[in-house]
Amino acid sequence: MAMEVSRSPAVLSATGNCLRPSAIMNSQADPASNELQTARSTSPPPSLSPLFTLPPELLSQILSYLSPRELATVCETCSYLHEHASNDIIWKHIVNHEISPPLHSPTPFDSFKSLYITHYPFWFIVRQKIWFSDIANTGKLLIARYNSRTGAIEAFRVVAKHPAPQKFEVWPHDPRVIIHSFDPDVTPYLDDPVVQLEKSASSDRGSVGDWRGREMRMPMASEAHRIFNNFMLCTKILSATLTNTSTNAPKLVWPPLRIPATERAEVHYPSTTSFVMPIDDKPMHVDKICQTAFRLKRWLQFGTLMTTFDPGTAMDGISTYGTLRAEDYTPTAEKPYRGIWVGDYSGHGPEFLLVIQRDNTASRATQQPPATAPDRSSQSYTGPRGRLEAIKLTGDPNVPRGEITWYANDIGPDGLIRVADEDIFKNARVVRSMGHIASTNFRNDRFIPSQLILVSPDCIAHFWTELKHISYYRRVDVEKLVRCEENEGGRVSPPY
Repeated sequence: MAMEVSRSPAVLSATGNCLRPSAIMNSQADPASNELQTARSTSPPPSLSPLFTLPPELLSQILSYLSPRELATVCETCSYLHEHASNDIIWKHIVNHEISPPLHSPTPFDSFKSLYITHYPFWFIVRQKIWFSDIANTGKLLIARYNSRTGAIEAFRVVAKHPAPQKFEVWPHDPRVIIHSFDPDVTPYLDDPVVQLEKSASSDRGSVGDWRGREMRMPMASEAHRIFNNFMLCTKILSATLTNTSTNAPKLVWPPLRIPATERAEVHYPSTTSFVMPIDDKPMHVDKICQTAFRLKRWLQFGTLMTTFDPGTAMDGISTYGTLRAEDYTPTAEKPYRGIWVGDYSGHGPEFLLVIQRDNTASRATQQPPATAPDRSSQSYTGPRGRLEAIKLTGDPNVPRGEITWYANDIGPDGLIRVADEDIFKNARVVRSMGHIASTNFRNDRFIPSQLILVSPDCIAHFWTELKHISYYRRVDVEKLVRCEENEGGRVSPPY
């Protein structure tokens, strides 16, 4: 085919009726493009390419396979291709690929194309849905979504609230053990958005390319109380650059290394007050943007001289948010316990966890064969196997966010203790595990023996043998959080 679509690293920009990737790249205008602009006409050029002889329906089908940046390049060629590349059916598919649930109308925007351009390159925030922060000790869990009523990208804190007073009962299997009831209502806290990229904010950000190397102000209602919020993109670092070349020590990154991620961002915890992040942390090109992390700066301004930063964000008010891969929290038939869970931590309140069901085929292959013949029940077992590991997404002063809270080396026959016969856990598998405890400020941390009671794929009980109590963990429905509206109980009192 005579015409070839450019795959140059361009960023979308809206100027007039055309997406202009060349303007975003800050590169010199190509003389050939000027010639093409003067040669534009409303009818297909007669002898340029067989592409122009295709029926409009077929041409639109071909263009639907292009990425947004490739469509931007096509728009630069001539008015005929610009018209077809601006087909809103194509842009509707592009927008709905980024969000859930899908949109049927671009309102309050004039078109899906203008909707996409307005929030470019921030669509990854909505696409990834779940975000968790590096705020000291406690962390914070966010759910992101696109608000079709206001045309804004939003992210809200996820909170869990369970009825009071909490009920207790004695474990029939061991009357010395207390079982804490726990069935919380998990919702986004809609009264206080953490991220809010509004339709009107595009004018505050300037042109679409103004995200380079700078912070973006997020106008919010909290500014009436002198609380201000800025949004920052991160520069991605790949696995090959996770080690500091000068010290040969691992870099501080977010998401932390124990959580699977395709990209990570380097984090800094300065010891002195500073509003300036190193320039390397602020991407200057769209290909450098980390799709799995972003930063927020939140501060309280008293007049012009005194500033107070958000608690837990070191000394500069900046916190970094990382995301989770969907495959790591989506359960399957082989890994039914994989997901995002909320657990009861007594005086610390509910905390959110990522439960990862890892394969341990390699470790089993290196183990010595048992001295005795394998149990027949082990040979006939067809249920889930492997290591089950719970990592805190939010934490407390004892065991902070990002740390393992408990793990079971094998939930298959190798880790089985018994099958529960008491009514409260009838037929649940009880497997060996280890629980993580520590003193305040994560001092003297250690793992103690414990037991996991696998009640169902949506409910796990954890028996802290040394502490003589059982706490519950419940699965969090991520899609329900995305769809939660104000009239569905989304507005709740924040837990303190």
